Amino acid sequence: MFDLYAAEQYAAVYPLIDAQARAELPEHKWVAVHEKCPPGAAGLTYKVGKPVMTGQTAVMAVGLAGVASSLGSEEESFVYQDGGWFWAPSASDIAGYKGTVAEIVAARKATGECG
Repeated sequence: MFDLYAAEQYAAVYPLIDAQARAELPEHKWVAVHEKCPPGAAGLTYKVGKPVMTGQTAVMAVGLAGVASSLGSEEESFVYQDGGWFWAPSASDIAGYKGTVAEIVAARKATGECG
């Protein structure tokens, strides 16, 4: 998933998001927001920590590798459903997609989230 994200293959990442999040976040919005406001990780690689398992959930530290590793890492959750592992974005991640694509992109640009 992280390799696809870094390669700006947002449509290919979308099916790897858990079903609950996909129900709240339409694919066209996910792809359009990322295409109009790329995160700046293009061409970079990710370092993924060892998962800590709790039931059907795995939590791991994820950060950029190499020189960019100084930016730190975040914890990401994955859930096991329908025979596979899917990224489970947090409620605040999902909330960041409320509004139109133009509104979301403008808000992200204002906070420097676009690469």
